[in-house]
Amino acid sequence: MTKDELLNKIQSTIDEQQAKLTKLKNKAKEESQETLDDIREAIDDLEPKLEQAKAKALEIAETADDNYPDTGGS
Repeated sequence: MTKDELLNKIQSTIDEQQAKLTKLKNKAKEESQETLDDIREAIDDLEPKLEQAKAKALEIAETADDNYPDTGGS
């Protein structure tokens, strides 16, 4: 797997998680208090993971191509 392929895969995952987070936030507007608590817990769990993924993608993007090992995967 090349650096660009990995970055594309990571970005795809980030986009999926961002969509889930947005969906949860929108759902929170119309649910009961118990459900809201569950949604907030899920949001609190997802937000740091999303930030970590973004930071990792930035780290990979900033790595010089000649310093980035080709993982050889597909």
